[in-house]
Amino acid sequence: AYDGWVFSAYFSEEVKDPGRNIPRAMFGGILFVIGVYMIINIALLRNLEMSQIAGSELAIGIVVQNLFGEATQTVLTAVFTGFMIIGLNLGFMIASRVVYAMSVDGLFMEKGTDVNEGGTPTNALLATVVAAILFMTTGTFEDVLAILSFFAVVNYAFLFSALFTLRRREPDLPRPYRAWGYPWTTGLTLAGSVIFLVGLVMNDLRNSLYAVMLVAVSYPVYRWLKSRQQSTGHV
Repeated sequence: AYDGWVFSAYFSEEVKDPGRNIPRAMFGGILFVIGVYMIINIALLRNLEMSQIAGSELAIGIVVQNLFGEATQTVLTAVFTGFMIIGLNLGFMIASRVVYAMSVDGLFMEKGTDVNEGGTPTNALLATVVAAILFMTTGTFEDVLAILSFFAVVNYAFLFSALFTLRRREPDLPRPYRAWGYPWTTGLTLAGSVIFLVGLVMNDLRNSLYAVMLVAVSYPVYRWLKSRQQSTGHV
């Protein structure tokens, strides 16, 4: 529910004037989500007593039931299914761009750089779908989601850390958008990510270990692809 604000960055190569439009998309997305949350909560408070909201696992379901009666289950299923389809579509779009970027850098198959006339990295998208299917066969949805959550938090921590590193290594690099309040805002966000990661590991040690094992298994593959890149000169 709280992720997604940064996803526009994955399409930076396909966005006009990314230095201006990507920050606008990020802040606009955050404000839009805040607005939606506010509207939903106002609707709940206007239709339900506080005791009903506090004692319900899905308070919005009670409101829908009051509005649609016997059709409540159908309405909720349709809405949630629609959101899942949108989320899956976005997930495949984002992951395929990551595979494409890795392929361009020589860290994945060379055919991963193929792009069709519409701008879609077709082979990278196919590899993403195959990987998703393989993950689905390894365990329950909850386990896969828990492992993904670990990687998501680690990814954010690395991103925030990279900002410090790049500012130090390339101080004169043109930066269309400079992070407001740097380094304090970035440092505070990084600290929050680390604290969240520690809490995640403490509450779900098993799946956190699975995630670490997955990284450990993939590292030799990364080293092999890196050495292949250096030997062939592929960039």
